[in-house]
Amino acid sequence: MRRRVAAVAAVLGVVVAGCSGAPAPDTAPTSVAGTSPVPATGLATALTWVTAADPAVIRVEYGDGAAVRELVARNGRFVSLEGYGYGPLHAHSAALADIIGVDPRKSRQALRVTVVGERIGVLRSDFDVAAVNAKFEALSAQKGDSKDGVTSWLTGVDGAAPGSPLARREFAKAFNQVRVGPERFEHTTAATAVSWTDDPGSSLLADRGLAGLARCLGEVTAALVQRPSYQPFVGAGVRVVDGKPSEVVCTPTRDAEAHLRRVRERLASPTWAAVFPGATAEVPADQPDVVRVVAPDDGTLKIGRAAEAIGGGGELFTLVK
Repeated sequence: MRRRVAAVAAVLGVVVAGCSGAPAPDTAPTSVAGTSPVPATGLATALTWVTAADPAVIRVEYGDGAAVRELVARNGRFVSLEGYGYGPLHAHSAALADIIGVDPRKSRQALRVTVVGERIGVLRSDFDVAAVNAKFEALSAQKGDSKDGVTSWLTGVDGAAPGSPLARREFAKAFNQVRVGPERFEHTTAATAVSWTDDPGSSLLADRGLAGLARCLGEVTAALVQRPSYQPFVGAGVRVVDGKPSEVVCTPTRDAEAHLRRVRERLASPTWAAVFPGATAEVPADQPDVVRVVAPDDGTLKIGRAAEAIGGGGELFTLVK
């Protein structure tokens, strides 16, 4: 375990960015070296929270929790977007609220990054920092540095007292290392070999592939970006405009004309026409190295099915590759 975590740390270099006492600004850099300007969407901003070295990152999941709650209140079909950004922890939200004082369902935004077998999570919300720290102290977690209102804890398999309410739960490993601060809660499966950082200078948005997909996807309420077998990232998400959702899929390309032709042919097939009725494919005018598919909502199909097709069996790759 220690050898594997050390290897992760060596590749990762740094884990979570922008973790000083004052919250990092909720705006993304206006440009990335070597790329066109990246609009400061929710996804692009979230990518600045985490630092990792390519090709270590293999999956990024994002959710605008505040927007999802509003959408679900108006239309129950949007319930399929709940949990984006914190994955399997969604099913344990009530238990987490009781054990560590953090309910992921109440987060404004959430980001979950998978890096060579380890996972990093960031939740943004109005946390009761003192109450959350008290919960970890009660769990006999090992207290680390405390600076500018941000406190670190070592828990899970490395720090929690044996038999504690957290250690007994199947999700304990997700909280091996934790940082609690104003408006943010950060956690990772990685153990002591991984260190937090306050240097946002080399964030995920500096990855040209991720930045390009963030630009292509636009302002999404939920998104999943994944790298199949260390090939270029493919991204999918849900845009919502005036309460109407659209499925969006973006993939990089080296031959836009041929790639676009293949995708359009596949979209016309009975299989994909049933999944994405009315879908269109294009090469964005400002991104000649990307193919984008947009499918309007038909009022019956599952919202978020494109991202689900990436995260499940990877069926979506057969459409866009």
